Amino acid sequence: MGGSRSRRVLGSRSYKNYSAQMLDTAVDLVNRKIISSLEASKQFLIPRRTIDNKVKKKHPKKPGAQQRLTAAEELDIIKVLTAAADFGSPVSRLELRLIVRTYLNKNNKGHLFKHNLPGKWWVKNFLNRHKEMLTERAVQNIKRVRASTNTDDFENYFENLRKSLDKIPAKNILNYDETNLSDNPGSTKCIFKRKVKYPERIMNTSKGNISIMFAATADGTLLPTYTVYKAEHLWTTWCENGPGKARYNRSKSGWFDSTVFQDWFNSVIIPWADKLDGPKLIIGDNLSSHLNIDIVSKCEERNIRFTFLPPNSTHISQPLDVAFFGPLKRKWRDILTQYKIHNPAEPQINKAHFPMLLKSLLEAIEINSKANICAGFKATGIVPFNPQTILRKIPDYEEQNNYTIDTALLDYLKANRTANPLQKLRNKKLNITPGKSISSQEVQLFMTKKKSKLSRETNRSNINEAQQTFLDLETNLDAEPVIDEPNSKTRPKVTILSEVRFSPYNCAYADLTKMLPQNLKKVDKSYNIFKSESKENLPVIQPEEEFLEYIDYENQMPSTSADNKRLILKKPESCNAKKKIKRDNSDDNSENSDSYSLRDTSEDECFIPSESESCEDFEEQNVQNTVKKCETLRIDSYVLVKFCGPKTNKYYVGKVLDIIDDSGMYVKFMRNRKEEFYWPHIDDISYTVKSDIEIILGIPHEGRRGTLRFDCIDFSKYNVQ
Repeated sequence: MGGSRSRRVLGSRSYKNYSAQMLDTAVDLVNRKIISSLEASKQFLIPRRTIDNKVKKKHPKKPGAQQRLTAAEELDIIKVLTAAADFGSPVSRLELRLIVRTYLNKNNKGHLFKHNLPGKWWVKNFLNRHKEMLTERAVQNIKRVRASTNTDDFENYFENLRKSLDKIPAKNILNYDETNLSDNPGSTKCIFKRKVKYPERIMNTSKGNISIMFAATADGTLLPTYTVYKAEHLWTTWCENGPGKARYNRSKSGWFDSTVFQDWFNSVIIPWADKLDGPKLIIGDNLSSHLNIDIVSKCEERNIRFTFLPPNSTHISQPLDVAFFGPLKRKWRDILTQYKIHNPAEPQINKAHFPMLLKSLLEAIEINSKANICAGFKATGIVPFNPQTILRKIPDYEEQNNYTIDTALLDYLKANRTANPLQKLRNKKLNITPGKSISSQEVQLFMTKKKSKLSRETNRSNINEAQQTFLDLETNLDAEPVIDEPNSKTRPKVTILSEVRFSPYNCAYADLTKMLPQNLKKVDKSYNIFKSESKENLPVIQPEEEFLEYIDYENQMPSTSADNKRLILKKPESCNAKKKIKRDNSDDNSENSDSYSLRDTSEDECFIPSESESCEDFEEQNVQNTVKKCETLRIDSYVLVKFCGPKTNKYYVGKVLDIIDDSGMYVKFMRNRKEEFYWPHIDDISYTVKSDIEIILGIPHEGRRGTLRFDCIDFSKYNVQ
């Protein structure tokens, strides 16, 4: 179905040369008998039979094909289209046809249209019938974070703005914003012969742009522009033949950083503020580079108030964005097109020509510049102060929330306006031969093999580590003599460890619930505690838990009381430094040199101390050895802290700022440069537990430029960051 749809046959009379208003006037005159139908036909050039039929109320329907949907149904469709557009999901012509088809299927009216789908002409006539309520517009895409702004954010903003605007004239209210002028004039419609598949225009363009800071007051005054080039040096020709009082600068990125912004503030804003009396108000976005301590102090000296716009809302709350930059960019594309035509050899904008182009741009918009600036302050509700101008643009505002459409559709539109990102998965590199492709099934097989290999290596390393730890512990206990007291039986000092083994999932199992004090039996030391056959009903000790078991020797039962406690079992740590239970060496005793296994021979055996042994001394000694690293820790101490990574451990040197309790503290960390440490520009302060402290360092030596050196330790053994 193509372009024109005229029903008029060549040579026939025109179908209708009068309007509905003329017909109503003629019928009214005939009904009041002021003129006859013949006279009305001659005066209004309307067929006499048409007037007579209207007087007699014949043929009340409109001529031609009748409407397929009723007026009420079309009104409901209009409400749906309006709500969808308000929530940021406007409907195209094709989507409108699909919506109508879905509605007809649900109401058993699929016979109204051929193939149960409204045609293109139905959509055209529908929009024509309701042109006072609906229109087609080119859309502007905005990010979801901008669409997620709600009424509460703007109500808080306008409440603070009301206080800031108190007794400030329009000439003292300023809005600033940074924009860029691109090197691409964009596309436009040109004339080609029919059926040209690729219409092209020869013109050099690039993705480059030049940043410019604009500032304007609420009374329509435009302050001097401030241009920033992307370069390391500034040249004379880049600053000549430009607008009056315009300023130029450069930066490595081509955008405004904190240094450039401060220079703009000192060279443009401060002279503007010094000429005015009374309080001044500056409105801008909340970029971190747009504010620092020096700017705040200068604002306080000159009675300047800073107000920041709500985040992700400058497209509706920034005066320059709303009404000034649009006409500016359209005029810039015209000027840039003429520049490209007259300078075809230039691959991009010559910076030496840019000041001249900028001057032409400001002169071209000067006529409407003041009106556009004032319109921007009005459209954003600043001058005159009117929050409703912005609040009514937000769908969840109470005045715009009276939608009479289905609640399920309304909930869907609200959910579609907010962000709902997909889950981000961890990416891994595939070692594929160059030039070779791979399928998704091969990727899954590769990941499965890699996981199984990593699991086997982890289990093997953990088992070896645990075996070595227990063997070291056994050696220390076997070689340890016991001091006998008078009239006491000699008993070997052995710490009983329950059966321990490792599951395929790298979790340690220990049966400590049935440990009861019994006589100690000698067992074969050659028995491997890692090959126990008992596998049922054993509790799992999670890797991050630290398990300590104490026994009350007075009641001969496991206890948690503070008296007569003794450390029985401690899980080897895999993340922090390994802590071994040590005892002080005493006099050698040949009777106590026998070796005993660390494995229980029964489920209810436990170690009973000798009468000559002091449990309190042994407990105090072991606990003291466990926290030996942290007993001299104090505020302002320098420490080496371990951070466990997925593959390797990293170490950082820091200074203790505050000790919270017995287990943690706040540490301010430094950075390493060839074993010389310095403080970063931004303080790196973190809460650290004492178990992560590897070494307490001594007093450092101060080097050049404030760096610190620690000569008492060799950092080459650690992966110090």
